[in-house]
Amino acid sequence: MYLAEWVVPKPVGLTLEESMILGTAGFTAALAVHLLFRCGQTTGQGPVLVTGATGGVGSLAVALLAKCRFDVIASSGKPGRHELLTKLGAKEIIDRAATNDASNKALLKPRWAGGD
Repeated sequence: MYLAEWVVPKPVGLTLEESMILGTAGFTAALAVHLLFRCGQTTGQGPVLVTGATGGVGSLAVALLAKCRFDVIASSGKPGRHELLTKLGAKEIIDRAATNDASNKALLKPRWAGGD
């Protein structure tokens, strides 16, 4: 197969840099979602946590998981971005500090069915 067969035209309205950012972040998010499926994750097992949800990979992961009908819990340290996360499909938004545990316990009760 020749390289020319793999050329995808740049979307109209995006700079080359913007199209590469979306492509790279989208590919990374899709790999994470794919791995959840390969590990047997299903929507019936409970909500899935996405950390860094307002970043490029995180926001695309929120959107992909929501499209796959998962209940998405978005973790973010940016309160001004909650509306965006809701529009992307997050069912709940929590502060990133809520994902940290300082108890030093070896095992804790699970809070989420999976994480991305």
